[in-house]
Amino acid sequence: AFEQYRTKNDILTEISSDNEGGRLNVLSISDEVFIIQENADSENDSSVWLRVPFEGSFSIDPGTCEFITDSQRNVIKARIPRPEFAEFTADYEHSSLVTFSKASPEGISANGESAARQQIQENDIRIQEYISSNKKYCENASAAAEKTVRQILLALNTYENIRIEIEFFDSQ
Repeated sequence: AFEQYRTKNDILTEISSDNEGGRLNVLSISDEVFIIQENADSENDSSVWLRVPFEGSFSIDPGTCEFITDSQRNVIKARIPRPEFAEFTADYEHSSLVTFSKASPEGISANGESAARQQIQENDIRIQEYISSNKKYCENASAAAEKTVRQILLALNTYENIRIEIEFFDSQ
């Protein structure tokens, strides 16, 4: 679904989104997280970690962007929401359960599919919280959003000396 947003001034400001949700993806990530299991064995001084690979993306909603154009000075000021980590897929089929204990310092690795399936909903929340609160991911997503919006605006406006100012706002 293509949605277009235009200002009423001479400078054309248009952002299109080509995915179904109407969101503009600005950064895709692929990583893995380690989740410490609550039921670790404290008697034997061992702990159990669940390694879960995942893929996801940060995106912005173009419908909430605001554009202020100044044709005399050739300036576009774009106010865009901070990117949100909304779309992700945890790959529980390739997850593994890792046990560390004093008896076996190198640890034991086993297929953690059954353990992962028992805690899918809880782990999904943990993964989203981890990524959303990760400063490095958020900074990279903001930089990618700024670059993406800047490139779109430059491509849509033929003015040679156009200046683009980007400002972020919290959408919540």
